[in-house]
Amino acid sequence: MLTIPALYLTPDHSVVVWLALSQAAIALGVSHLVAERAYRVALDQGYLARFVRFGWPIWLSAFPLVAVYQGDRMIVGGLLGIEELASYTVAFMITMVPGLIAARIGNALMLPLLSEVRAHPLLFQHRYAMMIEMITVLAAAYLIFFTAAGGSLLPIVFGPNYDGLASIVGCLAAMWALRMLQAPPGMALMARGDTEPLLIAGLVRATGLSLSISAINLGYGLLGAAFAGVLAEGLSLTYIVSRTAAQTIVPWRISAIAVMLLFAAAAIGPSLAILLHGAPITLIVLAVLASVAMFAAGLLAMPSSRSLIIENRSKFTSYLPGAKRKGRGANAAA
Repeated sequence: MLTIPALYLTPDHSVVVWLALSQAAIALGVSHLVAERAYRVALDQGYLARFVRFGWPIWLSAFPLVAVYQGDRMIVGGLLGIEELASYTVAFMITMVPGLIAARIGNALMLPLLSEVRAHPLLFQHRYAMMIEMITVLAAAYLIFFTAAGGSLLPIVFGPNYDGLASIVGCLAAMWALRMLQAPPGMALMARGDTEPLLIAGLVRATGLSLSISAINLGYGLLGAAFAGVLAEGLSLTYIVSRTAAQTIVPWRISAIAVMLLFAAAAIGPSLAILLHGAPITLIVLAVLASVAMFAAGLLAMPSSRSLIIENRSKFTSYLPGAKRKGRGANAAA
């Protein structure tokens, strides 16, 4: 809402900085206004020591995260030029937004749900498995849409100069899908107070920068840089899952279904893009339908979500008029 008046006051690119600062200031002010308890500064050595023990790996992990978010674009701009940087940035942005939103919402929901049952191993295991199921289904639906229609969506959103980037968008979507899958094990570790693996996972993820430099120097261009990100996220996911497995084991059946869903999404999306090349609107519509179908199929394939659907369906049918009459008739006969 502030963009239009801000442009009248500062009609250049610096308006972006002022809008970002304004947004942060407004969020700060509103958070104090609606807070149930007033903000107070107090120091307690015991609490402070706990905060430092718990938080120092998370704080340090921010540095490799900044390197990952900005480093690949710095590498692309420095080694390939400003035009290639523009292409890579728009592909990164269009895949980042839904992946980042899903990850942030998931983190906000997962951590409290896991933290409150950390002293109950069976309940913790059940919730963790359900979170793995849901994030996998979301990642598969996300992946099938962007690998199918991401390349067609770019020219519509950013203009015709950004045509022909389907493979770049597909790789970056795969990278974000792998990053989404790291949310449940990461939140499980944090809920148990084990935050050091998050720092190591960030450092593993940052190895993608050296892989990007190598790929570009070998002549693989933007696709090589994007694929380097996929490899780094795969290594980070492998590490974080292995650290979580020592405390929370995901049943092999769920893991197998998750792998099959992701492979199916990675195969169906590019196949649709190849078959419907040159028909962007049709491709986008079919990609949406395929994504919805993948989401529904994933829910039915996963054990916990399927049992919830069946349970809720039985509850729903019990409230139908026919079910009520049938129930009254049976009770009358009894």
